[in-house]
Amino acid sequence: MGLVGLHVVDDSFVHPEPGTTALDHLPGGLIVLGAVGAAAVGYRRSRAGLRAAIALAVGLLAATG
Repeated sequence: MGLVGLHVVDDSFVHPEPGTTALDHLPGGLIVLGAVGAAAVGYRRSRAGLRAAIALAVGLLAATG
């Protein structure tokens, strides 16, 4: 989840698409970072089945993003 968070920061703020600024990606980037952070906290506090579901969801999002 840390690598997904780093990818979001890099893609949204460090190296945004040409013609856009980091401020253009601020709302979307912060929402995704908040969701990844909440998933990380939920992962640590949950049982095995929910951990698997969280890992699968974050993994699928990371593979498609």
